[in-house]
Amino acid sequence: IVVPGKKNKLWLATWSSRVLQFDMEKEKFSLLQLKTEEPGASLKTIISHIIEEEDGTLWVGCWDEGGLYKYDLTNNNELIAHYTDHSNNVHRISNNTISSIFEDRTGDIWVSTIYGLNRISGNKNGAESETITQFYHEPEDPQSISHNLTGSIAEDNSGILWIRTGKGINTYNRETGQFNAWEHDENGIYSLESFHCFRTLLIDNEGIIWFGLQNQGVNNLIVRKNKFKLIQHNPDHPNSLNNNFITSIYQDTSGVLWIGTEEGLNRSLPGKNPDEPTAWHLFTNDPANPSSISSNRIRTIYRDRQGVLWIGTLHGGLNKYIETGDRPGQFEHYDFDTSDIEYYN
Repeated sequence: IVVPGKKNKLWLATWSSRVLQFDMEKEKFSLLQLKTEEPGASLKTIISHIIEEEDGTLWVGCWDEGGLYKYDLTNNNELIAHYTDHSNNVHRISNNTISSIFEDRTGDIWVSTIYGLNRISGNKNGAESETITQFYHEPEDPQSISHNLTGSIAEDNSGILWIRTGKGINTYNRETGQFNAWEHDENGIYSLESFHCFRTLLIDNEGIIWFGLQNQGVNNLIVRKNKFKLIQHNPDHPNSLNNNFITSIYQDTSGVLWIGTEEGLNRSLPGKNPDEPTAWHLFTNDPANPSSISSNRIRTIYRDRQGVLWIGTLHGGLNKYIETGDRPGQFEHYDFDTSDIEYYN
């Protein structure tokens, strides 16, 4: 994953259990040494998600039963707390396999796991003053979360949280404390049936909710109209989305959508007629062109504060997209020495 940091930094987590920080001004990587409770031991686990708060607090979620770690970057990366499902104190969470971490507009931290959703409140006053609320599916309560497997979280302009679960989409209203599950409509032209396998979630500049699906394309929802629209690869349309296995979605401030798939990077093209299907420009790897994107298997997309677009790939490392100057449309590559098995591209 690639996530924004502070002071012109990017955080990168790799499947080789390493956390890296990239200085965008110096264009240099540094390996972050994160300690555990064991004296002299460092964190060695698959990292699933990272977020950095304004005050220098770093939250690190682990995929392979490692739990959730909280560090103080302003104090030599000191370990503040370790959250697990077997903690016998205030640091108990629902499960040790973390799928996503999200900070809402009130400063609460939401932690998705493979069994239950967690909200950490009051964390600005120190780890011991935190309150952790766990949310589980309750079959007898229709206003509970619809499934215990939880993932991506986003927040819309009205403060409603949108949560990916193992049984489609849930919204959460903080004022009422209630969840609402979006059900499959048997009579609808566009339904939520396929949302049981959606992988990524985005709320765009106009408040439209975008869902990237596994093998089925992209679905968007105009909430104010309760209207769905499905975008898929069309073999009869040369400028359609190139592949239906969606791995990442990003939108520019200008409204341009970038969609990563298993077979390339798609950029939406401005349409003259809003009723016509969206046209896409495709970027793929060309082995004969060292300035093409390094891999077709896109995993994450992010634009930094300087306006630079970064693309994380599977096996191809990190790409920086060149949009201006004498090389528009080309990519610069950042990867690790493949002879070093400590790292992963």
